[in-house]
Amino acid sequence: MIHDWLRSGEILHPYEFAKRSYVQYPAFHLPYHPPVYPGLLGLFFTATGVSYSAARCFTALCLWIAGCFFYRVLLKTGTQAWTAFLCSALLITFPEIAYWSRDTMSEIPALALIMIGTYCFLVWLESQSTWAYVAAFAFAEAAFLSRYLTAGIIPAWFLWAFLARKAGRFYSWIGAGIPAAYLIVGGAWVMFSLPYSLYETRVSGGVGPNRNYADVFTLKGAAYYAESLPAMLGWIGLLAAVTGLVCTFYEDRDRLAKWFWACWLLSYCGLIQLVGIYDETRYFIFALPAFAGWIVAIFRHSGIAPLRNYLATAMVSACLLANVIRFHDFPQGVTGYERVAATMAGLAEPGNVLISLPEQAHLMFLYRSHPVPVQRSFIRADRTLVIRSPSYTDVPVTMLAHNQNDVLQILKRGRIRYIVNSASSVEPDREREETRLLNKVLASNREWFKLLAEFPLELKDHNPIRHERVALWQFLGPLPLGPGELPVVIPTAGFSLAPGR
Repeated sequence: MIHDWLRSGEILHPYEFAKRSYVQYPAFHLPYHPPVYPGLLGLFFTATGVSYSAARCFTALCLWIAGCFFYRVLLKTGTQAWTAFLCSALLITFPEIAYWSRDTMSEIPALALIMIGTYCFLVWLESQSTWAYVAAFAFAEAAFLSRYLTAGIIPAWFLWAFLARKAGRFYSWIGAGIPAAYLIVGGAWVMFSLPYSLYETRVSGGVGPNRNYADVFTLKGAAYYAESLPAMLGWIGLLAAVTGLVCTFYEDRDRLAKWFWACWLLSYCGLIQLVGIYDETRYFIFALPAFAGWIVAIFRHSGIAPLRNYLATAMVSACLLANVIRFHDFPQGVTGYERVAATMAGLAEPGNVLISLPEQAHLMFLYRSHPVPVQRSFIRADRTLVIRSPSYTDVPVTMLAHNQNDVLQILKRGRIRYIVNSASSVEPDREREETRLLNKVLASNREWFKLLAEFPLELKDHNPIRHERVALWQFLGPLPLGPGELPVVIPTAGFSLAPGR
């Protein structure tokens, strides 16, 4: 959407453009999802074109940037270049970080931004450069507006200034004003986005999420992340990090270098305990640099000299090998929509598309990446046949269509010519109401519907892999002239948009 907006000539009217775009492709949800990462990706698309491959290349580039600036941070804290290189390679191959690097979620871009900000902050501590200080909080703001949880690193910055005996630098207009600006901008965006994020957070009003959150400062979240560390780091990586942590306590170094990564971890853990978020390991991804940072101490520990470098290198090499072996087991995600999108892009007859599929936003994105001869809108069955709130809430489904006549009326009101639906399920009892109703109507009215194609679909983020079948249908009945009449309902924002074409 941002890519299209940048090329639209409507730069001064982002809100109106976003509404029209969402009516056509009701998938990505701004402003609840912060804007900087999708904004950067939209800029990247202006050079590469819109495609899933380009998006994954952008994520890979962000991973490389995160590794480079982690390397620079290690150098700033007194680490030798070879050791910094090995530990940076280890960080970007940690199973949890490598897993999310194969996707296009916001964790890796946000990690790159907060790592750049951290490096700039250390430059400021060393040189007192005003520009470095401004850049540090600018990148931190960009990281926050990519993934809110990066704010957990900022308290560590103030602790480092105290440990370096430079906290007095904050007692100036620049020293206090820049962090205040960070808080004001971030806070303003959060307040702006809350009305658009019903059910997403516990403070947004209404019915909050029914999972991913524990009570504030309870052991449930801490226990979850502690139990997940072997999977996130690998057993060898965890052993190396614990060994490095023990070595850290025996280091004879300045206070900042000695306690740097402890401050990082404690600061971040303090935030996630305050927020109470848990139950998905990706929420802990911004804490993982601390574990790679502790491994550095093994190389410096004098107790195993003169073999320490050889032993430490062997341990890190074993970690790297184990991590790379784990790559083979990573699921490939959703596969099969590529052919569906390519076939749909070639459909010439005007009319909109009714869609009822798992992970349907992925299909919309792939369709958008093709040149299409006809402008059409996607209409979601979970917003028209039923109103279905996100699965992480306890809000019951509201049925809008109950029978064949209701479905036919929705097709006509929405000017829907094509239907894409999940035609089979491994677990029929879990098939959603709208899909079940749609399949029943399609099967019993072959004079009204023509099956154009079927495609295999695999959802490989699940264990076991789910095998589905996607069916593309054409509605043969007459459609009224003029634009569609169905409003685009957004349950997570509590309002609807006027219909499109």
